[in-house]
Amino acid sequence: MRILLENYQSYDYITGRNKGKDYRKKLNLDSLEDDFPIICVDVPKDTIGINISFMLGLFGKSIRKYGRTKFLEKYKFNYPNSQVEKLVEIDLEKAIKEALDKRNARNILGLLFKDSK
Repeated sequence: MRILLENYQSYDYITGRNKGKDYRKKLNLDSLEDDFPIICVDVPKDTIGINISFMLGLFGKSIRKYGRTKFLEKYKFNYPNSQVEKLVEIDLEKAIKEALDKRNARNILGLLFKDSK
């Protein structure tokens, strides 16, 4: 199975959490993950980055489901060259880190109020 990001790219920098969510739904990614052991993601040659908001919309649920290591085993990112790879890998690592960050407003506020007692 291949995800062709060029089919969803209108600029050289891909952005938008809602766009990522829409693409996830359009691809029916939840079912594809069950049907395919490996999903290849082809990054277009003109890409200078993929904002973490788009990545979280498209892959956030999968990152949380599989964790970092298994996500990267399941999703194989293909880059046209090493320059694009370096740029996108930075964004991908940020997205993975944010998706797996257990902190949220409720947890943070709970800790603050707990400390004030």
